Amino acid sequence: MKQSVQELTIPTGQFFMIDGVGDPNGIAFQQAVEALYALSYTLRFWTKKHQAPPDWSDFKVQPLEGLWSVPEIHDSSAMNAPRDSWHWTAMIKQPDF
Repeated sequence: MKQSVQELTIPTGQFFMIDGVGDPNGIAFQQAVEALYALSYTLRFWTKKHQAPPDWSDFKVQPLEGLWSVPEIHDSSAMNAPRDSWHWTAMIKQPDF
C-alpha cells in the first residue's frame, strides 16, 4: 500500500447526482441508482431521436460513481461506522453539451 500523498487534477464535468443517507444496500440507494440510469439513458436516446447537432457526438452512458462520508467522523475509522449513518452521493457523468 502506498503511504505517500499524491495530488490529482480532476477535470470538471457535469453529472446527474442524488444525495442520500443510509446503507448502500438499502432501497434509497437502489432507487437513486435506478433514477440516475433512467435519466442518463433518456438523454442518450433523446439526442438520437431529435437529430442533435453534429458537435453532440454519440455518447455512451458512463458508469455509476459515488462519494461516501460520515460527517461526524473525520478519520479512517469512518469505514467502521454503521452503514445506516453513511452519507452518499450517487452520480453519473454527462456529456458537456
